Amino acid sequence: MNAYILNQKEKETIEQNIKLAYWKAHKWAKVLQNHAILDELISCCEMGLISAVHTCDYSRSNKLATYANVCMDNQVKMYLRGSTSKAIPFSSLTYMDNDGSEYSEIENIADPNESPDDIVEKQELLRQLERLPNKEFDIIFMYYYGGFTEYEIAIIMAYSQSYVSRLIKKSLKRLHDIIFYSS
Repeated sequence: MNAYILNQKEKETIEQNIKLAYWKAHKWAKVLQNHAILDELISCCEMGLISAVHTCDYSRSNKLATYANVCMDNQVKMYLRGSTSKAIPFSSLTYMDNDGSEYSEIENIADPNESPDDIVEKQELLRQLERLPNKEFDIIFMYYYGGFTEYEIAIIMAYSQSYVSRLIKKSLKRLHDIIFYSS
């Protein structure tokens, strides 16, 4: 983390643009669907704003707000990358039912209007999905069962969107091979 000594003009510029940092933090919280870390996101965005004000090259044609947005995004991504190592794998999440029994999100994909054959097929597909490496399983599950977009998965997993796209393609090929070519 960098320590900046700010002059009076930089302090005033930060005060004038602080709402941009709050807006950006709320936007990230909405994309991540996690308002519990809003305070951390606000801190990251404030640090990004301070960094932008201190390092902005005003001789270039870019506006401060444009540069600050990039700096705030970078600060949030660094925070998310640091916190992903402590993340719980999506496949290990369990929930408590009203009657006290535990179930995993994986088991909760059946539609009450589905036929028993469809449910059996989905359960078999899930058994095959569980044979994928954890990272690939999590991405496939979030994309197809969680309803997340590639962009949202990229933010959550701290990858680029193109890398998530490649992983989905690779995972589907691997899943195809598992289903059709392994015993």
